Amino acid sequence: MEIKKASNRHYGIDDSGKEQGEVTFSERNDHTIVIDHTYVEEEARGTGLAEQLVDSVVQEVKSQNKKIVPACPFVAALFKKKAEYREVQA
Repeated sequence: MEIKKASNRHYGIDDSGKEQGEVTFSERNDHTIVIDHTYVEEEARGTGLAEQLVDSVVQEVKSQNKKIVPACPFVAALFKKKAEYREVQA
């Protein structure tokens, strides 16, 4: 699975070129983004794709010295589970 980055979203593409999932976000201000949606196609569920997508956004935000508001319930649960995400939580 290849993770691609676009404006306000990261998404996963399988080997056939089909989009299998996405995480979307918006900018709250110059220093904070809000992750508001995560979706994975049924055939890709259970593969860890959603977590890979969130991790991709977290790494990008870290490199930009920004913070994240985890508004999506899946992302909020990941932020509670993964201590390394807390440093970017707004």
